[in-house]
Amino acid sequence: MAEPGSCRAPARLLRRPPGILRGAERRRWPLAALGLSLVLGCKPPWPRYAAPDGTFTAELPAPLRTDAERIEGNQRLLSVESRTEAEQAFLVQRRRPVPGLRVEAEGVLDNFCTEFARARGYLITADARGTRRDGRLAQACAFRSEGLEIRIQLVAAGQCIYTLMAMWSGPAPDVDRFLDGFRVLRDCPVE
Repeated sequence: MAEPGSCRAPARLLRRPPGILRGAERRRWPLAALGLSLVLGCKPPWPRYAAPDGTFTAELPAPLRTDAERIEGNQRLLSVESRTEAEQAFLVQRRRPVPGLRVEAEGVLDNFCTEFARARGYLITADARGTRRDGRLAQACAFRSEGLEIRIQLVAAGQCIYTLMAMWSGPAPDVDRFLDGFRVLRDCPVE
């Protein structure tokens, strides 16, 4: 089976058939190999973004737009966004307090879904607290509004709170791949 996120079929399936391929046969062989890899469920790779300070990595579909970390009120905000089509977008935001302040992760996660929906007039379709596969505390929310679907996962990592957001209308993008492609490399310390 091909590796997840790769389009390489197993080598045994890509061996040339015995004999010499000529003309049209030679052109059909790469197409057959491509068709086989698509049938096997391969997905084209997404670019991996790595935060400049080494705190996290994320996989998002190209093209990526990155904003340098900036101060907004009493927090520092770093954003990475992917808009593959007009109908869908992926966003990773890292928020951490300015030096001298502290964040209480559970307090940020408490009531996040309710407040986010209330402020925007969204209907909550899911709201759950749990632990990600990587052991990080997270709050998961899903919303709907006028044909727009939104899934958010808030992830706590020391003094950083990460917002992973997928938004779309129409067919759903690969949201689980986006959420699974996010990795915290180290907690943000108190400064």
